[in-house]
Amino acid sequence: MRLNKNDFNEIATIHKSNLKNSGFLGQCSIKFISFFYEKVSIYKSSIMLVEKNNQGKVIGFCFFSEKIDEYYKKFFFQNFLEIIFYTSIYFPLTSHFRRKKKLTKHIHKVELVQIAVDSRYQGKRIGAELIKKGENILLKKGISQYYLQVFAENNIAIKLYQKIGFYIIGEFEVNNREKYLMKKSLK
Repeated sequence: MRLNKNDFNEIATIHKSNLKNSGFLGQCSIKFISFFYEKVSIYKSSIMLVEKNNQGKVIGFCFFSEKIDEYYKKFFFQNFLEIIFYTSIYFPLTSHFRRKKKLTKHIHKVELVQIAVDSRYQGKRIGAELIKKGENILLKKGISQYYLQVFAENNIAIKLYQKIGFYIIGEFEVNNREKYLMKKSLK
């Protein structure tokens, strides 16, 4: 399904309302988040899936990256001249580079980077269905496992991920908050 500018604005609105404390993007403006998803969705290594309601409005999305260690770098490098005009990223970006990081080397390549469902539609298996669709695409590409990161205090998400086959393989800290790295095998 081809996404349009309005779809990316709806994705950004869902991201901002559901993932505002989840990292760099959650601290940025809806306009920048929309710009970000529009740009990264065209990468061959990206899988962007949405669920829409009967009126054609986006009610949930998920974003997989097959090259997790390079999609941010690629995005910032390719879009630098446009990015500088999005002042909403200045503070989150400087905070990101100033914070103390426990170095986490990506031992994996494929990751479910973001998933969110409009709060009015949560609990209806939309997130699980989006993940399943993404997994089918990964399998067709010959990918048999993938990963995700989740904050340790997000018990609802952790339970969902475990229910659909993920297990915790590691933990690390981001901005003084504990995160888990979870893995799922598809075969």
